[in-house]
Amino acid sequence: MNNFRLIFRAACYSLVFAAFSNISQASSVDPRQVTITVAKLLEQGHYSRQKLDAAMSKKVLDTYLQTLDYTKLFFTQEDIDQIYRKYGNTLDEDVVVGNVQPARDIYNLFKQRVKDRVTKIGPLLDKQYTFKSNRTVALDRRKEPWPANEAEADILWRDRIEGELLQ
Repeated sequence: MNNFRLIFRAACYSLVFAAFSNISQASSVDPRQVTITVAKLLEQGHYSRQKLDAAMSKKVLDTYLQTLDYTKLFFTQEDIDQIYRKYGNTLDEDVVVGNVQPARDIYNLFKQRVKDRVTKIGPLLDKQYTFKSNRTVALDRRKEPWPANEAEADILWRDRIEGELLQ
């Protein structure tokens, strides 16, 4: 079972590698080939011969999204739903043929969400806080749900910044 987890993580990290691969074109490593090799390892390299299917697509996608936004502060549930509608059942097919575009698309969406959030944080840092509320802030958001939408994410960030300033 540990080998399977190792190979499964390799599949997820190959998606991360594929997403970042357009940053440095000087590399001679072909992200397509890495993705195809990892898919073969998943299906043939483990004694259980784990099939790369729609169920595995969802697991790989879950891990990829958690790797990108492990604190669940940038994507919203609306983003996650859109990603699953688009790639949730087909990521296995993309990985098998070495199509790294889904990983790049998701990563580009993540970069855009980070950029948008950085723009919105400036005014929050200039705001005067009184610290007189009884709100709570989850410091470890890994097990929390994604914010439902942009408005909920704005509230989450306001509370988080206030909590950080209070600390």
